[in-house]
Amino acid sequence: MSLVDYIDRNGEIKKGGAKKKSKLRSSYGFRFYDIFGLLIVPILLGLMGGYYLDIQFGKKPIFTLIGFTIGIVTVIYNLFNLIKSNGS
Repeated sequence: MSLVDYIDRNGEIKKGGAKKKSKLRSSYGFRFYDIFGLLIVPILLGLMGGYYLDIQFGKKPIFTLIGFTIGIVTVIYNLFNLIKSNGS
């Protein structure tokens, strides 16, 4: 009996070891993080960068709005590339 063998409920020794995760489950997990990185992160980085510049230069909403706009444009670009890569 090796380390990858296991004993089932009937007491019989089975070959194999731990069950593998299904590809569908891991695929959805990867897609969640992929979408999070493509959609949420650019907007948050744009907002945080704009807010930081607003504090540094004392112009409250201007850089935050510019950062938000850049984040939205980046999200649209990322979505376009994601749809384009999955379509072909």
